[in-house]
Amino acid sequence: AEETTEESGGGGDGGGGDNAQEGQGDEGQDDQESDSGGGGDPKCEVPLCEMGFSGMTTVPFSECVDYVMCSNGVPGTVMSCPYGQKYDVRIQACNIVAQVTNCAPDPTCPPTKSPTTSPASDPTLAPTSVETSEPTRSAVETTPMAGGGSGAGGNTAAAVDPSVQARMDVELLEGLYVMDAHIAANKILIARELLTSPNVGRVRTSSSALFQSGTPFTYTGFKDSLHTMITTPIDGQSFYIGESQSLNGRVYGLVNIAAFLAMSVADSIHSGSCDEINNDIVGGYLPISNACGQNGLDYQSMTCPNQDDQEKYACPVDTNMVAYASIALGSAGRDQGEKPPMPFYCGPAQSYGGFTGHWDYISETENRDRPIENKLGRQDVEGCCWWGRGAIHTRGPCAYGKLNYYLGKRAADEGRPSMYPEIDFCIDP
Repeated sequence: AEETTEESGGGGDGGGGDNAQEGQGDEGQDDQESDSGGGGDPKCEVPLCEMGFSGMTTVPFSECVDYVMCSNGVPGTVMSCPYGQKYDVRIQACNIVAQVTNCAPDPTCPPTKSPTTSPASDPTLAPTSVETSEPTRSAVETTPMAGGGSGAGGNTAAAVDPSVQARMDVELLEGLYVMDAHIAANKILIARELLTSPNVGRVRTSSSALFQSGTPFTYTGFKDSLHTMITTPIDGQSFYIGESQSLNGRVYGLVNIAAFLAMSVADSIHSGSCDEINNDIVGGYLPISNACGQNGLDYQSMTCPNQDDQEKYACPVDTNMVAYASIALGSAGRDQGEKPPMPFYCGPAQSYGGFTGHWDYISETENRDRPIENKLGRQDVEGCCWWGRGAIHTRGPCAYGKLNYYLGKRAADEGRPSMYPEIDFCIDP
C-alpha cells in the first residue's frame, strides 16, 4: 500500500500516477497551443470542411487566425491572417481583431479531463488491484479522442471524417498526388527551362528609364497556383487533371498541364512580364494604341454574348478609366541591347492631347509628332484598359467581369465566396 501511494502521488511507475501526470501534461500543452491562435495541434479530430461545402471557412481551434478554401468538402491550402488580424467571414477576408465579432466557436470535443485527473487522488485510498485497472483502461479509451489514436473513443470520433472523405475525395486526391509526383520529378527542368525568361536581367518599373533585375515567375508560385485551380472550382469548373477510371486518363491531365505551361511561356514567361507587351508593328511603327488591341483584335469589344444570361458578367467600359501596366520586361530588341517598349497605358483622350504616337527605339520614349494608328485604326487609348494580364493573358471586359463576378469584389458584395473581396477587377484589372 505504501509503494502504491508513493507511485500514484509522485508520478512513478505505477499505473495511476503515470496516467495522471500524462493527462495533466497533455491538457496544459493543448491549452497553451489553443491560446496561441492556431499554431498547434487541434484538440480533437474534426474535418476542416463540411461535407459538400464550397467556400471560405475558418480553421477550428485557430481562433479565426487560420482559414481555408473548401471545394465540395475538399480543403485547399490552410492560410493565416497577418499578426493582429483574424479572418472575418462577413467580408470573406482578414480584418483587424477589434472588427471581427463573428468568430465561430470551436467544436465541442469529447471530455478528457475526468478519466485522467481522478486517478491522481482516489486510487491511493483503494486497493492496488482497483487503481491499476480501471483508471488505466479509462485513460486508454478516452485519451485518443484528443490525439487521434487507436482507442475506442478515438475510433468513434475519427470514423466519420475519413469515410466521408474517401467517398467524396479519393478521385481528386489521387489525381493531385499523381500530378504532384510528375511535377516534382521534373522540378529542375520546369524551373530552369520553362519558368525562366531568356530576357530577364533588366526590368522596367515605370515609363522612365529605370531597370532592375528580377522575374515574376517561380516554381513555387506555379505549383501553388495549380493546386488552387485543381481544388477550387469556379462556377463548377476546375483545372482538368484527367480521370483515373479511363485508359490513360491521368495522361490527359499531364498533357493539360503541359499545354498550360506552353501557353504561359508564349503569353508571358518568354517576355518576363505579367502584362501584355507591345509587339505588333504596323507600317514600320510600334503604335502606342496597341493597348486597344493587337494583331487585329479589339479588346474593348470583347464583351459577353447576349445569350444564356452571359451579359451579366461583363464589366462596363468606362472611357474615363486610367490604368498603367505594372511592369514590363519586354523582349523586342533585347538581343541588340535595346530597351523594351514602354508599358501600356489607357485614359481619356483629352489627357494626352487627343491622340497617341509610337514607341521610338532611338529616344526610348513615345514619339508624338503625329498620330499613329494600330491595325484597327485606333489612334488613342480611351477606354482601352483591357489588354492581357496574367500567366495566360486575360483580355476584354467579359473575361475581367467573370473574374470579378466569381473571385473579386462583386462576389463579396453579392454574398458569394471570394478569393479577392477587396479587388474590383472592373476598376483595377
